[in-house]
Amino acid sequence: MVKSNGLYQSLHNFETSVRVAEALMSFDESRFERISVVAFCGIVELSGSVSSYFDKALAMRIAKRVAGVSTVVESIRILQKSEVSYPMVGQRRRKVASMLFTGDNASGRFGLATG
Repeated sequence: MVKSNGLYQSLHNFETSVRVAEALMSFDESRFERISVVAFCGIVELSGSVSSYFDKALAMRIAKRVAGVSTVVESIRILQKSEVSYPMVGQRRRKVASMLFTGDNASGRFGLATG
């Protein structure tokens, strides 16, 4: 019977977690920023949330390809469209509105921009 050193096992688990997290972030940091990774004896758990089923499947595939990972367990939730944050939407709307419409605040008249 072989005894394993608890400290060595903890260090190995930590290194596996870091390798999986780095693999996810190197693929696309913004896509997987809400996923956390925990490893124990080659079993990796991915938890958190992503914006689509494709992202969920992709995260699992990336994790499975990391050295030292034997099994991937996931508890990843897919966000509803209303929960997904799009930081540029507000800026885009203002830009489109300013491009399409010109306004004369004094008279309250608005019209399509001509140039």
